[in-house]
Amino acid sequence: MTGLSGWICNFTIALLDLDHFKHVNDLHGHNAGDQVLKIVAARMQRQLRDYDSVVRWGGEEFLLVFPHASLADAPAIGERLCTALSREPMTLDSGTALEITASIGLAFTFREPSLSPTAFIERADKALYRAKDGGRDQYVVSEEP
Repeated sequence: MTGLSGWICNFTIALLDLDHFKHVNDLHGHNAGDQVLKIVAARMQRQLRDYDSVVRWGGEEFLLVFPHASLADAPAIGERLCTALSREPMTLDSGTALEITASIGLAFTFREPSLSPTAFIERADKALYRAKDGGRDQYVVSEEP
């Protein structure tokens, strides 16, 4: 697909990156990192509607898709995801409890025929980097239309 013109609804996407995840693997091992990823995925899944989607985008990044979510909905989505991850420590099988936070970039579109999926994801990625540069453990909504 070269554009989003076939998509008939407005939607928001989020790119979520776990903050300082390398430290989890370095200090606690890759098994601990795998456990954290599973806990994160489960916590995010509980925040989604039946028709929303979450996929592992790579490493410690996730891509979430929220159909029928407007630009006005994006801050609530970002807040909900940040809170779901940081509100309580993630307890590993070993009993170790880890504080995990995430940086999130959100982008919105409504039938932009010239917008490619790659460009849409790049909007969210730019917002994600602004969240990281701004101190992490937060979300930023793309300023692009």
